[in-house]
Amino acid sequence: MFIKGKCSIYEHRPLTCRNYDCRIFSAAGIVADDDDKGLINKQVQHWQFKYPNKLDQILHSAVKSAASFIRSHPVSFPEGKAPVNASQLAVVAIKVCTVFLEQGCDPKGIGGTTSDKKTAKTIIAALKKFNAGR
Repeated sequence: MFIKGKCSIYEHRPLTCRNYDCRIFSAAGIVADDDDKGLINKQVQHWQFKYPNKLDQILHSAVKSAASFIRSHPVSFPEGKAPVNASQLAVVAIKVCTVFLEQGCDPKGIGGTTSDKKTAKTIIAALKKFNAGR
């Protein structure tokens, strides 16, 4: 994506690109959902992550599990709390991955024993905690 330190997709990097690395889509196991993100999505398919240690692989699995749960259970979140696009989904999944890390990375529900609404509530609390620590 970067050639000589500059983005090869956009002439002028959008604010979002300056704040977030577009590899978040690949990390979360999703693609960008905007029509103008074709070049990004093409690149997302090619990115592969390396795991220098087992924890890195576990954390990546937790991010993908978080994204999978959030994407497949939007009605479990209170009005206005679920991400509305792929960018938001990827960022939230990265911020709250510890919820799934602690519970075995089960995207169907934490450990398969917690209700979807309770899982969503736990995700919202983790997101608030993450954002408060900035």
